[in-house]
Amino acid sequence: MYTSAQLVEILRETLRRVEQIADISPDDPALIALKRVVLLRIAAIEIEGAEESPAAATEIFPDSPAESN
Repeated sequence: MYTSAQLVEILRETLRRVEQIADISPDDPALIALKRVVLLRIAAIEIEGAEESPAAATEIFPDSPAESN
């Protein structure tokens, strides 16, 4: 089973490859629909990961202000 981060990277790489190899126009409705579905899934995975690890939020937004030099 893949971790959330691995799954997100796999989905992003899949999108990159589809965009590079696809013989259809970037404006093709099917390609746009596929990208939308994949990007929504990536967002959902990232949201789920953020909700599961509140420690990550503390790393990004520490209680104390950053020290300046």
